[in-house]
Amino acid sequence: MDRGNPYEVAEAIAKLGAWRTAAAHNWALLPSGDAEPWLVNVMPAAEGVPARILFFRGWRAFHCFLITRQNNDFWVASSPDDIAHLEVVFPAGGQPVLRSCEEGYVPCPVPAESIPLLAAMLYECFGLFMRFEGDPDLAMKYVQERALFAKRQEADGKWSDCALPLPDKNPEFMEKVALRKDILARAKDLPFDQSARIELDFGKLPGVQTSEPHARSIYLFAAVDASAKTRFVWRTMVVSGRPDGLVSLWQTLAPQLLDHILASGKVPGEIHVRSMRMVRFLRPLGMHLPFKIVVHAELPALDAEVRESLRDKRI
Repeated sequence: MDRGNPYEVAEAIAKLGAWRTAAAHNWALLPSGDAEPWLVNVMPAAEGVPARILFFRGWRAFHCFLITRQNNDFWVASSPDDIAHLEVVFPAGGQPVLRSCEEGYVPCPVPAESIPLLAAMLYECFGLFMRFEGDPDLAMKYVQERALFAKRQEADGKWSDCALPLPDKNPEFMEKVALRKDILARAKDLPFDQSARIELDFGKLPGVQTSEPHARSIYLFAAVDASAKTRFVWRTMVVSGRPDGLVSLWQTLAPQLLDHILASGKVPGEIHVRSMRMVRFLRPLGMHLPFKIVVHAELPALDAEVRESLRDKRI
């Protein structure tokens, strides 16, 4: 096995078949010269989804990943693809795939400059997979010290076991929804239509992306009048490329909805949404206008309009 070739190392890992043991715990890798730790999570294959090894640079991305797996409405990531990380995917019967994920972008091949780092980290994972099989509690070695099991690379390239202390405080995830007072004042004077019901959602359009070399995912903010089956809000959006680009999009949803309510000339009685995340981002507007926010797993009028739009390429 060429330890500098991540594909060969990944294939060796796959042959071990030690997914369940390795997935029982998380650990960290501290490459020489990198100020941030790389946190490692293993996801075994399940229900047709391939096994994966994910590498998160820094505590913030890793914390977001862990909490989102427990509460899908936490922060703004709807899948691991929305959280910056490198990963190796192990399709059944196929060659491993190396992917790089960034918030708001389409996953792409790992950049050439990151291949040596990924290969080195994968090789350490290969060794740990074998050690975990012999000692399933190895990853808990430093738990009494409130530290994560880690491997540190010295300047000479050699790796050794060490403890990585957990952060004293959890990373902060700030959300702020700003509404213009003058527009709010005008909206408060609008008539209230208790019978009007709007179905509203925001999310990534499947299979739709920009044509840039590093393609960005295209998100749709859409609302449909549930009775008339007509569009109330319909806007495609992409991240700016700056940090926290996805939360920046979420923070614009309530102001945009306010603009469309004002343009419609009335305040709807109910706004139906799919998640508590959307409730959270619309709540600042709901504190000023009397509409009721209702959570439903399905939004039939909106979903039908989105399906037709994708089929007819009318997005």
